[in-house]
Amino acid sequence: MSVLAISVTPKPKRMTTLKPLASGRLWEVTHDDNAGRQGWCGPSAMSALTSRSAEHAAAALNGVRGDAPETLVTGSIIREVSLAMNRLGYLLDAEYVTEFGYAELGALVPDASVTVGPSLSLTDWAAGRAHPKRVRLLDVTVDGAPHWIAVQGNRVVDSLNPTGMALGAYGYATVVRRVWGVKLLSGPLGWARRAL
Repeated sequence: MSVLAISVTPKPKRMTTLKPLASGRLWEVTHDDNAGRQGWCGPSAMSALTSRSAEHAAAALNGVRGDAPETLVTGSIIREVSLAMNRLGYLLDAEYVTEFGYAELGALVPDASVTVGPSLSLTDWAAGRAHPKRVRLLDVTVDGAPHWIAVQGNRVVDSLNPTGMALGAYGYATVVRRVWGVKLLSGPLGWARRAL
């Protein structure tokens, strides 16, 4: 009787710099040129959520807009951010919307899945939220100006604080307008988009 020996070589692990959101964390805002510059709030919040550079996030926003990838993004609305996050392999799931924010969103948010309520300060929203460890994108006003921030637990990351800071130390007059949970798109399409 002879014994057949089969040699199995393991597949090499795929090299990637992508850090999946499934780990449930926020990342520091990064830039392609590592110059430590301050970016705009939309691409910075997307960088914190996806671990991609702010420039990569801006290119995704510009792709949604039909602009050249290198065009400076100085403002963004939720429809653009949602579609750009989708292009990067992520899904925004609405959780809380103020009466003002809901009127702006229109058909983007299904009625039954969203809590519609009054405008809240950032600390009041944080005190009343369910599942504080969940990673979220917030549309807020900071000292009256629209702004995007990424929040998880007691940590806020945005263009003003690219390495993150404690939510309680966020020293701006901040009013929450809309809140989205961030999820990975599943299946091959989501994997392919995150690999880009």
